[in-house]
Amino acid sequence: MATFEAINQYLICSLCTRYYNEAYTIPECLHTFCKGCIYDNFEKQGAKVLKNCPEPSCRIQISRDVEKQPKYDRCLQECVNQLVPRGYKDLDESTAADKGIDNSS
Repeated sequence: MATFEAINQYLICSLCTRYYNEAYTIPECLHTFCKGCIYDNFEKQGAKVLKNCPEPSCRIQISRDVEKQPKYDRCLQECVNQLVPRGYKDLDESTAADKGIDNSS
């Protein structure tokens, strides 16, 4: 049986290092990020027609084709909501405090 610690890494956005908040998955490479994180990253990439997956090890380019755009991952978000039911923001803040990160803004 899997422990929470074993699956915890799959519930956290690699951009903000918090539990997913509106998990969005890129269909081409299956990397997942928070909706706000991925679209902020796309904004930082500028007006390029092709956007790159924010995952540093990934070289996938995302076109404007609707089928290749990031999609809301309801199943993954429900997993986060069910496994961390008592307000994951509180847990994120305590995790961030342990790492010395200020999330007060």
